[in-house]
Amino acid sequence: MGGRGARFHDVDSKGYEYGTKYHSFAQVDDIKFIIGNKPDITDNPIESMVAHRKYAVFTEKGVLKSIVFMDKHGARYKQIDFTHSHDGANPHTHLGYVHKENGTRLKLSRTEKSVYNKVKEFMANLTVDERKEIFK
Repeated sequence: MGGRGARFHDVDSKGYEYGTKYHSFAQVDDIKFIIGNKPDITDNPIESMVAHRKYAVFTEKGVLKSIVFMDKHGARYKQIDFTHSHDGANPHTHLGYVHKENGTRLKLSRTEKSVYNKVKEFMANLTVDERKEIFK
């Protein structure tokens, strides 16, 4: 049955404990800008401790990979992908907790475009030195 105060660690298939795969370098409204802590981190967050959080996920070279949307329970419910295309559409949105669980939408919704524009605007306003510091 277990005792009080038992602590369980969530560890993924690569051995990363919850909360150790990414670090944030900025936040605009409810959008957190994150990058993997190591080059082998290629997946996107699937859960958050914060309801309705959005994550702008960047590669180690500063390329926007995805924007991930969390629901009221902190679980991923969709993500916009930017680094590959589906049926010629780039960007496109995958729906569901699991990648493509509920299909793929080839056009961004108005809300998705708004979030994407906030991310683009923030990144466009970074200086060259700021980009170099973030994406070493």
